[in-house]
Amino acid sequence: MHLACKVLHSVNVLIKNKQTRNMKMKKYYLIIAAMVLFTLTACHTKSTVADGNVSSVNNGSEEIPYKVAEGYFLRNDIKQTVIKKIDNREEFDSLFGMATVMGENGKPTPIDFSREYVIAVSMPETYHEAMLYTTGLARNDKDMIVFSYKYTIGEKRSYSITPCIIVVVSNEYSGKVIFNEE
Repeated sequence: MHLACKVLHSVNVLIKNKQTRNMKMKKYYLIIAAMVLFTLTACHTKSTVADGNVSSVNNGSEEIPYKVAEGYFLRNDIKQTVIKKIDNREEFDSLFGMATVMGENGKPTPIDFSREYVIAVSMPETYHEAMLYTTGLARNDKDMIVFSYKYTIGEKRSYSITPCIIVVVSNEYSGKVIFNEE
């Protein structure tokens, strides 16, 4: 009887620990959702064209569909930041490496440069938690593509990262790209 009570108590403790972890995960997901919502509703503050000219984003713009490329990293021999449109495999491979991991979704996003181009933004290496978010892609009234993104820096870490984001866009939506950091 005493052994059965101990087993029952152990099971009860495991259930409570699992419920606590589930609550922590729910809080984590709520925080992430709030951050995404904040990012999507943030106002525009700075816009630049790849050559450094300043331009503004027009509110009457046409949204452009895109997909975020997963499974790539900025090569460690690239020391400068990357803010550019890339339309060929050779240039892309000179800047980015593939990070294949195990699992169903472990392969990098395929990119067909005969039908698509990429827009890439990276930031300098940092020892802080850092996130680069895409907040929008649109064509403005001057027929230019406006890529909007947000960069946030958090707590100090014991390791370094080089934040980057790569989006894949159909050649159907080609044009000069304006980079808009919010």
